Amino acid sequence: MKNFLLTGRPGSGKSTVISKTVSLLREKGV
Repeated sequence: MKNFLLTGRPGSGKSTVISKTVSLLREKGV
């Protein structure tokens, strides 16, 4: 998953939303 986020193409709205979602999940301990 980390590799996917790191290789996310800049300017892609989906990659931004996914990264934010992953951050929220990590904060919740999921």
